[in-house]
Amino acid sequence: MNRNSSWAAGKVLAAAILTLTLTLMLVPGAQATGRKMIYQFKGGADGSMPQEGAVLDSAGNLYGTTFYGGGSGCGGQGCGTVFKLSPNPDGSWSESVLYAFQDNNGGPAATLIFDGAGNLYGTTYGVQWAWGSVFKLAPNPDGSWAESAVWIPRTNDDGYGFNASLTLDKAGNLYGTTEWGGGGPPYSGGVVFRLVPNPDGSWTYSKLHAFQGNPDGRLPIDNGVVFDEAGNLYGQTAYGGNIDAGIVYKLSPNPDGSWTETVLHSFAAGTDGENPDSTLIFGPDAALYGTTYRGGNDGCYDPRYQDGTGCGLIFRMVPKSDGSWTEQIVHRFTGADGGNPKGSVIFDAAGSLYGTTFHAGDMSCGTELPPLGCGTVFKLARTPGGLFKMKVIAAHNHPNSHPIGALVLDKAENIYGVTQGDGVKTFGSVFEITP
Repeated sequence: MNRNSSWAAGKVLAAAILTLTLTLMLVPGAQATGRKMIYQFKGGADGSMPQEGAVLDSAGNLYGTTFYGGGSGCGGQGCGTVFKLSPNPDGSWSESVLYAFQDNNGGPAATLIFDGAGNLYGTTYGVQWAWGSVFKLAPNPDGSWAESAVWIPRTNDDGYGFNASLTLDKAGNLYGTTEWGGGGPPYSGGVVFRLVPNPDGSWTYSKLHAFQGNPDGRLPIDNGVVFDEAGNLYGQTAYGGNIDAGIVYKLSPNPDGSWTETVLHSFAAGTDGENPDSTLIFGPDAALYGTTYRGGNDGCYDPRYQDGTGCGLIFRMVPKSDGSWTEQIVHRFTGADGGNPKGSVIFDAAGSLYGTTFHAGDMSCGTELPPLGCGTVFKLARTPGGLFKMKVIAAHNHPNSHPIGALVLDKAENIYGVTQGDGVKTFGSVFEITP
């Protein structure tokens, strides 16, 4: 099995699941009315095909990554970039490449995170059979950025293929997941890991859990981890569980330093959802919210052309007094309102949800027959009864197609997101939706 070929087939516009802890940005709810593309990647030195959303700094600049581009390495397609978009007084935006990866350990595929000192942390998947890495970008006084490798796996047991964003705890430790590795059968099921900073600038790696398949899940892929106030970690795997449709899990720390996994939910496919493809977030109601790429409304697409059935859904996991959790469906996508969410949802101060779907919406783009659609941006507004009402606030089209990853909201209620493009004529973009 060619790992990168398999990844590209599923990650780049094929209807297959893959593979930040997101900061909950609280801003007043608003109905979006305008959309514009603030930057379109050219597929060369400036980057190509982002795989996740961007992050905002306090000055209103956007930071993100592209999986390809930035140079001629990695088979001529480039090994990926970290970019910055800065707003100009006239309303335009200027892009600058903060770092271009130069070897096969490139291929950044996750949202960046900031620490308290203004450093950026991210992950790379690896290109052409490389392991991938965890990296740090530190700002220099002259405005440039210095890259350093925090961690590069040394063996299969460490885990490899970093698709999901990292989580930073109060002590400055990094937590994340890998798609593969951890021990066991070839490629195995991925791991949850921790990186602890040392006084000399190095980092100490530890493996908290290695996934095995059934019942504990396998292949976290795009699914990172999130903390609760008690120090437990929560996450999802895209596969594994009772029928290999994915799980929601909890990792609890033990006094001896080990961690214990508890499966909170094993997806049953169909209307229950299948193949979760996002990092969970806690909502204002203390429930966990996530998405599944498939499942929901079976037959949403012609099954001859869709790998699996269903347009995906949004769910929440509600804690019960006995310590167990119950899954509740928030929304099942129908195709008309979007299909196949590939990123986390976010909340505004009114408790409304925002997110993206990779497919459906405008059917004018796509090489599939029939086309699977260009993707949507949606809002689920809270109703007086505590339910959610779906509203599509943007149906994407060429060249601004296939939104991917989580959105981010600024203090002025503007929404920012990223599209992947088709990788042939378009190479991704960053867009803004204004209220």
